[in-house]
Amino acid sequence: MKFSVLVPVYNVESFLPECLASIESQTYRDFEVILVNDGSTDSSGALCRSFAEKHSGRVKLVEQRNRGLLLARRAAIKEASGEYLVSLDSDDALRADALEVVASKLRETDADVVAFQSSRHPSFEEPYFSWDRLLRRADEKGRIPLEAVQTTLLTSHDFNTMWGKAIRTSCVDRDVCYDAFEGLQYGEDLLQVAPVLDRAKTIVLVSDVLYFYRVNQASISHDVKRSRLTDIETVRSLLASYAESWNPGLLPKVFANDAIEVLAYCLMCANRMNAEASLSEIRAACDTPFFKRAISGADFEGQPSWKRIALLFLEKGWYSLFRAYCRLLFGALGMIGSSKVDRYC
Repeated sequence: MKFSVLVPVYNVESFLPECLASIESQTYRDFEVILVNDGSTDSSGALCRSFAEKHSGRVKLVEQRNRGLLLARRAAIKEASGEYLVSLDSDDALRADALEVVASKLRETDADVVAFQSSRHPSFEEPYFSWDRLLRRADEKGRIPLEAVQTTLLTSHDFNTMWGKAIRTSCVDRDVCYDAFEGLQYGEDLLQVAPVLDRAKTIVLVSDVLYFYRVNQASISHDVKRSRLTDIETVRSLLASYAESWNPGLLPKVFANDAIEVLAYCLMCANRMNAEASLSEIRAACDTPFFKRAISGADFEGQPSWKRIALLFLEKGWYSLFRAYCRLLFGALGMIGSSKVDRYC
């Protein structure tokens, strides 16, 4: 079996049919599907059962209580028998020839990881990730030096998803128990990608857009909860440990992104909560040792000026000024239709 397509499912009845249809339409057929119904309370479970019955020789269905996206994905990994794992979130979709394109690249390179572009558009246009710098390092077959990919993971958000990749199963830490992370809702991808890049030897980029990444406002990545801060600290502290192993000189850049993750949380608080609640949350976020370590050790060179100004307000404790600045800034961005508004407002 060449591929195992892993689909964790939780309460996505509106989008799951499109996801499953994209699997059915694959032109390359040497694959299995692992569906994990993570305790859905809508019709998602019934849709999974129907799909598994229809494709009984190809689809495995795991039913479990609701344990969260991370442990649903781990359950799928445990059941997989393919040489490569392809993660597909249940509100997203694959282009019809996605597996065929990846299989062709694997025949050419025998890579441990093949990463392919995604898009926020169902027409598979306009690549989502900024890979220009990585692609400049590619050889004639698209192979990228491992240190360049590790650096990208440490210093940006352009390689941190489990989806959008075909990963050799032996490069995944299947033997590691993730139960201690049950309930983690933010950063689960990064938690699993870092070990992959610690084991992989050859990585190939495919510039074709093969994955539709849906901006689902109901997804857990859009929640504003205090637990998000705990998740950020848990996951990014682990990433810092990989930085110390791979390239300690990049730690100031890791700290910069740590601070920017806290900034993102504060931006959502400022734009989605009333004044009293948002100021309380922002103050709590900035009083953590995690943020203080990040802001003191960060190298913000190359970061946009608006982020540096916002971080200055947070560092100085000027929370009311920060909130006013954010609401003015994002009000203006909303008027021009900026995509940043979708993330923070």
